[in-house]
Amino acid sequence: MKKFITEEYGHWRLCEELRGAFRACIADDSTRFALSYIKVEKDCLVATEGRRLLCIETVHNIPEGLYYLTKDGYMLDDSPDVNFVKWRDVIPNDLKDVTASDVEVNENYVLDLIAYSLNRVGVYFHIEMMLEPIKALCGLLAHPVKIEAKKDGPVKISGDIEHGKFVYLQMPLTKK
Repeated sequence: MKKFITEEYGHWRLCEELRGAFRACIADDSTRFALSYIKVEKDCLVATEGRRLLCIETVHNIPEGLYYLTKDGYMLDDSPDVNFVKWRDVIPNDLKDVTASDVEVNENYVLDLIAYSLNRVGVYFHIEMMLEPIKALCGLLAHPVKIEAKKDGPVKISGDIEHGKFVYLQMPLTKK
């Protein structure tokens, strides 16, 4: 079983899959400074850029705080004087399970399942925004995913991964 997080050269380093998923959910806009970090809490790692949120629940030994993620996956303890979003308040509890079926866990099936399940109930979303984090996580998925949504609301995708659980939240497409 692959290690999610290792300690190298005095810094924590994420495995390639987590690195890709988190990089997709971190703001690269300098005006969104607080959203350019991974928030580490006792039982999870969280990143958001305002439209997407990724939470990985796993056992780890990383001290709590905000960490800058390098391209090589190293988490640098930056601890800037900024407030990270109250991310637990963003995840809705009133979504409906729209998962079409359980499928074999691989990248193509999972992405097709997500698209089919959401289109079937009339939920509109940016599939392009979802591709990078979900593709990255597919290498770690241990079981089929659960897809929850409501019309004109966020999409929540969750499931088990090798060393824990994940929750991915994406805000809805704005209709014009």
